[in-house]
Amino acid sequence: LELHNRTMADRMDGEVRARLIPKKDGDDPTDFDELEGDRKHADGSNEKNSKIETTVQRTFKLIYYRYVSVFFLLAASVFILIGLAGVSDDVPWSEMETELATATFGLTEFSKEVQGVKDVDVAYNSQECVLKNDGCKRCKYVGENIIGFLSMALVFTLVGGIISFTGLARTEITGYVVVPFLILDTMILFIAWNQWYAHCHQTLEGSMADVQLGLGFAATVVASVLTGVGLLFNVLGWSSYSKVI
Repeated sequence: LELHNRTMADRMDGEVRARLIPKKDGDDPTDFDELEGDRKHADGSNEKNSKIETTVQRTFKLIYYRYVSVFFLLAASVFILIGLAGVSDDVPWSEMETELATATFGLTEFSKEVQGVKDVDVAYNSQECVLKNDGCKRCKYVGENIIGFLSMALVFTLVGGIISFTGLARTEITGYVVVPFLILDTMILFIAWNQWYAHCHQTLEGSMADVQLGLGFAATVVASVLTGVGLLFNVLGWSSYSKVI
């Protein structure tokens, strides 16, 4: 009986060792090394799938940021055009209204209406322009600057939107071209409406009552905000792209 027990113990011990011995040609594929290899292969596949899933998520995030940025830049372009329409007083940057008279002030000219009778448009650089506190000279100078600023801002906004829309934003051109363009764009628009308020509008306020800011000014303020938001989404998209690569 004791001999039989020893024989059975030796046989079981041999089977256990056989599973732990490195695989040789002809060994059973269910040994320890084979099982360990299957486990490592499964872990590697899971890690690869996780990386692919993460890359896809970041790519979709990039596309989302890019096209949201395009939307805000297109909207900003519309408001910049409204501001540029203020070259004439039909889209006023400042306006005055009382019971007896109204006046509208554009970037290059103004007009007034007294008891329903409208006078001819008067350019700031004409001899007919008579505004107190040197208002003609101040508004003329500021208006010319703003026209140049808005023209540059419109170009920068459209370039940024086109590059983002066509997919070029998936390269580093976003960081080196679009983002600087939009930073400069936002700054230009901020300077434009700030100059009008500080140098022309306040001069008009000092010479007449009930002067208010007009549609052209408001549109430019909105455009500066929209380009700032477009800039933010471009930066977020660029950051997402950098993580993808």
